[in-house]
Parts: sequence; structure tokens; C-alpha cells
Amino acid sequence: IQIRILRSRKNIGHVQTANECFKQSKAQYVVLLDADDKFEKTLLKEEVRVLDNNQSVNLVYSAYFEKTSRKVDEVYPKNIWESVAVGTMYRKNVLKKTGYFRETLFPEYDLIFRNPKTWKPFCIPKPLFTYFRNSKSMTSRKTAVAQGIADLKKQYPNQINEIQKIRIYD
Repeated sequence: IQIRILRSRKNIGHVQTANECFKQSKAQYVVLLDADDKFEKTLLKEEVRVLDNNQSVNLVYSAYFEKTSRKVDEVYPKNIWESVAVGTMYRKNVLKKTGYFRETLFPEYDLIFRNPKTWKPFCIPKPLFTYFRNSKSMTSRKTAVAQGIADLKKQYPNQINEIQKIRIYD
């Protein structure tokens, strides 16, 4: 596996940085890694294997470790709505076709809601990264999470059943 790390030259925000890096990438697949999170050594190899061997799959995510100041939990998502953007690998051509991320609180979910028939996710039921959730993390701010979910419900009223599956953090 050949890896190319892309960074933004200036702070333009999480979503714009991700999109700029996706656009610059020459790879067939792209994956997000935030500065404060960590991949297990096998994440890239295992996610690439899924995409290489399953042409109908175009988005791969996995179980993960969630580390807070108090504890480390293993999280096994029952569906894509219980995952986080970190560690999710996308087929770049599908990401490009669907228009990349938009400036929302949950850009990874918005991307799927905009094109629900396009995205075919697959979950590897093994923790392949560590998501460090601290007091400054968006998922630690209950008001922000509630607002993000409310925004999705307003934007996608026909997908309320799916939106209600989004993980609420304690």
C-alpha cells in the first residue's frame, strides 16, 4: 500500500481541509485521520482489501476504540450511523461524483443522506483505530450533537428513521 499524507497549508476548517485533501489525492481510495486520532497498523490494509474484493462496496468503516479522559471503550457499530468519520475509507471516484463533504455538523452522514442509493457501506467488526474524544470534541458537546441531528432531520425529512439511528454520545 502506498500512502500519501496530505495536509492543508492553513487552517481552513475540518470539512474544507478534508475536501481539499480528497481532491488532491491521486489514489483510488481516501480515508480521514484527524490529528488527535490513531490508526491501528492494519487499518489501511484491511479496508483496502474489502474495497479491492467487493466492487459493490464503496465505503468501509470499522469498530473502534473510543478513548476519553476516564476510560477506553470498544465500539462495535451496528450500522454506519453509529460510526465516526475517522477511519472511514471511501472510493474516491464515488466521493467525487457525489460532491464531497458539505459544511454541516455531520458531513459524513450528510454525504450519505444526499445520495442514499449510491453508498454501499461495509463494516469490519474489529477495532482498527482509536477515536480520542475529549471535552473539545464535537461529539462531547451535547447541544451541538442535538443541533446537528435537528439540522439533518430538517434537511432530510424523508429519512427520519435513519437519522434516529445516529449514535448519541453520553
